[in-house]
Amino acid sequence: MKTKHILILIVAIIGLSFLSGMLSQRGTIKSQDRTILALTDTLATTRVIIGGVSQMLSDKSTILSSKNKAIEAGLLEQNRLKVLNMQKASHIVRVEAHLAAARDSIPMRPPPGAVDTLIPVENVGAGEAKNYISVPTEFYVEEDFVNLTCGIDENRLGYYDVNFPTPLVVTIGDKKTGLWKTVPTVAVTTPSPYLIVTDITPIDLRGAKKWYQKPLTVGFVGIGAGVIIGAVFWTR
Repeated sequence: MKTKHILILIVAIIGLSFLSGMLSQRGTIKSQDRTILALTDTLATTRVIIGGVSQMLSDKSTILSSKNKAIEAGLLEQNRLKVLNMQKASHIVRVEAHLAAARDSIPMRPPPGAVDTLIPVENVGAGEAKNYISVPTEFYVEEDFVNLTCGIDENRLGYYDVNFPTPLVVTIGDKKTGLWKTVPTVAVTTPSPYLIVTDITPIDLRGAKKWYQKPLTVGFVGIGAGVIIGAVFWTR
């Protein structure tokens, strides 16, 4: 009688495994719908503290797609992998951003070895005193995330040299959205206050998981295998 009950239990577990497979196939169809929604997903931006450093965090849901479908949808260039000499790729993340910095006043200093020459600047209105600009001269900003030098040389020509050191970290993973829910997400972080991320297009070229790769199916198969092994030893 015990053997009969065990066999019924095994059949029930196998049936649940196939049921989970069917549900996963439906989930695949839903994941295609989520892919369309991901295309219109809004970029989320917030400020966080990582390693004791304040950083700007921007994240967006990942688009699940095959290589061919990504090309058809215009998300991936036809020859990108070939040009990059890559036979296969699992993820592609396109980050759109711009650098923006503004100051209402910056320090001045004469360049090394400069000999001042005064350039008169006409004022508006007759009889008013003239202002003068000393050339060559430089304006400069020296900070962690911006280095700027600009000025006027002895020939009265303007020049500039600007550099924005911009650490940027891209993290790919599953973002927790509920007790048992996660969403494939790409997060971009930077400590630079001058880098503004305007959009992220994260593409997972592996597509949706097959039904037999789903955690629910693996769980049922594992339980079934455990029961079968236990039954073999129990009925001896």
